[in-house]
Amino acid sequence: MKKLIYAAIALLTVCMVFADDHIIQFVLNNGEHVYFKTSQIKTIGYDYHDQDSIDQAYRDSLYREFVKDSLYKDSLYKDSLHREEVGRTQTLGIMLDSAGAYSIFVQALKLTGLFDTLNVVDVKESKLPRNFDSSDINGNLLYTPLRSRNGFTVFAESDSVMKLNGINTISDLVTFANKQYGNATSWYDYLNEKGLTVSTGTDYQSELNALNMFMRYHILKSKMAYTELVYTKTAKTINTWNFCNGGEPYDYYETMLPHTLMKIWQPIYTANTGTQLFINRYITRNTLTNQLPHEIIHNGTEDESLENRLGYGTDDFHQVVSEGVKITREDGYGFNGWYHPIGSILVYNQDVPKGVLHERMRMDFTTMLPEMMNNGLRNLTMNEIQALSPSGYASRVAFAHDYFSNVKVYNANTRLRYNVRGAYNAWQSDCIIGWGYYDLAVKLPPLPTGNYEVRIAYSPMSSGGNVEYSVGNNPDDLNSFKEICTFDITIPKEDPRIGWTDYLDCDYISDSTLVTEGGESWYDYYSFYGFKERDLGLASDKKMRDNGYMRGPFGFKDHPENQTDMNGFWSVYFNMRRGTRNALLRKILGNITVKQSEDNWLRVRSLTTNNADSRFQLDFIEFVPVDVLSTGSTNVIEDWY
Repeated sequence: MKKLIYAAIALLTVCMVFADDHIIQFVLNNGEHVYFKTSQIKTIGYDYHDQDSIDQAYRDSLYREFVKDSLYKDSLYKDSLHREEVGRTQTLGIMLDSAGAYSIFVQALKLTGLFDTLNVVDVKESKLPRNFDSSDINGNLLYTPLRSRNGFTVFAESDSVMKLNGINTISDLVTFANKQYGNATSWYDYLNEKGLTVSTGTDYQSELNALNMFMRYHILKSKMAYTELVYTKTAKTINTWNFCNGGEPYDYYETMLPHTLMKIWQPIYTANTGTQLFINRYITRNTLTNQLPHEIIHNGTEDESLENRLGYGTDDFHQVVSEGVKITREDGYGFNGWYHPIGSILVYNQDVPKGVLHERMRMDFTTMLPEMMNNGLRNLTMNEIQALSPSGYASRVAFAHDYFSNVKVYNANTRLRYNVRGAYNAWQSDCIIGWGYYDLAVKLPPLPTGNYEVRIAYSPMSSGGNVEYSVGNNPDDLNSFKEICTFDITIPKEDPRIGWTDYLDCDYISDSTLVTEGGESWYDYYSFYGFKERDLGLASDKKMRDNGYMRGPFGFKDHPENQTDMNGFWSVYFNMRRGTRNALLRKILGNITVKQSEDNWLRVRSLTTNNADSRFQLDFIEFVPVDVLSTGSTNVIEDWY
């Protein structure tokens, strides 16, 4: 592998020599703009047998800002495999332009000024205090990235897709954008709350011009390849027990259209959809189900398709309002980002805030931090971090307090860490953690205006203590934060104050019992294994909610070593162990009222003053519109996923 990487570096150098001469813009820490022609990028000398030599070559080059993490994650070896001959030497806007298939889209980028935005390379450098501690709990020194670069992901309609929708010229696209966004004040709460209006004139570089708004919703401030948009089974997935468990991978991202989100979703494989990613796919009642899991198991089927969709809901219960915008699996790569072709026209319309996002939104904390994606950190595996760590330690990354733009640290003793991909009880197999007399705030994604129930994921920790959660609009004004919940994270899940039960606690009895009732036959698995709770935990679920807690999502399987005691019983049994073998819980923090036009920050503060080793965990957070949970029916519940 090393020889391949070194050979690719040599290939890149040759590519740079023959590349067209373009301008790359760098933004220095002081705000000064510096411009380089690609022809001015000097050839780097190195001994390809010597890792220290190649690292020094990076430090001596114009690419010194992109040191080791680039070599492994954003690797030159990967660049050499892409079809773009100029590879990393061209920025994203230039790459889109040179592709040739997006002429109308690129014209719109240039009219709005966003083409220049996509060609900016912005590098920020963190400054470590003299006494900065980069050690792990066990004393091993951790990799601590200091330089952070910006990045973009663009979803682009090709000329052929435009023409299929009656858009043959840039004038046609302007007309289309004016029609789509001209009346956006009727559903885009950000505008109403700010007292803003949309322009349909020729001031295309105005953020509130309809064409500008149309283009901004196509751009994310995070740099991601197709395989990084949602957490799916790939070569980098550690294992599948905490992958998705019959649910559907999805994630939410902030776009460059002010205070807006898009959802990227991979529906379960079907003959109609295949394995595809969609933007803003809209299905009614997506958070709820009309299938009570114990009633399904009662039927005794061993159909694998049922196993993979246990209790999701019948097809007629979830109506597809919009198929969503299909993302074509064809990555376009630039120095500072990726572009992905899409199969239809992408717009932010009223269906997005009122429908697509009107559901239980579970958001991973790493997704809220663009620096994680832009610097190849979110997808780090233990093997990769081992190559970067000064001690060869392969578990965590340490961060300076100013590394993340969406994190504000108030206590110098706060240690901020990232658990890289591993077999954790964690959504997407990773999480942000830390310890100390911690006090920090994280900027939350922009939500549509409304009332939400807020939940935090956590695992009970003996070194935790009391944690205060509060929400505020201004991270620089601590008085703006209002407490919404305080609880003790050391309380074990078995404590009666939580109400948790191992509802699948059972003993193997005998061969399955065939029962005939009402003319129908089914296998009595309850007698077969002696399940402790015949309703599969629905009653104890209610008790936990009454106490302010919930089990972890159904998306967590158990470790393989725990799957040896059932003598071949179908694997859905193990899939049903949501929160029975692992310790993940959800704490209901309370209800909050959100305005789309306002920033919201979640402050997490330790109230334990006698323990410098108090821990915190930021895995995922859930926002559920209050009216979604108020079904008024005992036959409709929130699904397990």
